[in-house]
Amino acid sequence: MPSTPFYAGQSDYISKLNDLWTRGTASLFGTSSTSVSLALGSKTLTTQANLQFTVGSQISLTYTSDLTKYMSGQVTSYNSTTGELVVNILSVRGTGSYASWSIGLSG
Repeated sequence: MPSTPFYAGQSDYISKLNDLWTRGTASLFGTSSTSVSLALGSKTLTTQANLQFTVGSQISLTYTSDLTKYMSGQVTSYNSTTGELVVNILSVRGTGSYASWSIGLSG
């Protein structure tokens, strides 16, 4: 019978799993300082390169300073080299134009 409990060495595994989770999910979210109006239709923003945004993906854009103001829709194009993101906005909550967005895959 081992002298150390089975779970004694698991903290290292948990730490590695957490690191993998962080790296894997980091590419699902971005930010943008592009000024965009809360409205239906096509919106073009610049975000980080190499994110996992693909044509047809559902996406949400939330005004960073007021989480009650957001838009959601479908990605129509994303250039993974430049970070240019085009979204067809299908639903909106709030009004105004803002230049501080949190962007994430949804659904």
